[in-house]
Amino acid sequence: MTPQKLLERNEAWRKSSVAKDPACFEKLSKGQEPDILMIACSDSRVSPSVLFGAELGELFIHRNIANQIKTDDANILSILEFSIEVLKVKYIIVLGHYGCGGVKAAMAPCEDSHVCRWVKPIHDLADKESDSPSWNRLVELNAHEQMENIRRTSVYQKASERGHAPVLCAWVDDISTGRIIPLTEHIYL
Repeated sequence: MTPQKLLERNEAWRKSSVAKDPACFEKLSKGQEPDILMIACSDSRVSPSVLFGAELGELFIHRNIANQIKTDDANILSILEFSIEVLKVKYIIVLGHYGCGGVKAAMAPCEDSHVCRWVKPIHDLADKESDSPSWNRLVELNAHEQMENIRRTSVYQKASERGHAPVLCAWVDDISTGRIIPLTEHIYL
């Protein structure tokens, strides 16, 4: 894959989109009203729009290594605030995936690196378990923990106090089958 190939693919997609709906880009340019904020991993094999067959404008997506939610991270707090207060999303889904490299990195001895510091909460989560969790089990535990971290943010707490907190879910993508596995029932604060 090259940047030139991406530009060629974009042009083909753009022409195909206009052929299906000549006003598609004009509609998109007027704003967005997604019902779902999805927080997923940056892994190139886990693209939420592709996994769910979503059209442009249907999902508001934030991605980072191992779908981390840190309650002191201005980036995620801004994403949460914008999606809850401005977009008025109804659902927030944390989407982990089996085979996650960030979770695997957290299972190894920690070195002094940016990635190690980023996934340290997953390492700590594994240490809390009585038995060493398997890689896939730690992916599940992490997705659930990140959903709980959202619940702990000041942004989510304020929305809850006003009765406008989105429903929280933790899911995992089994990349070997393409199947999405819900880990929780819908969670209300």
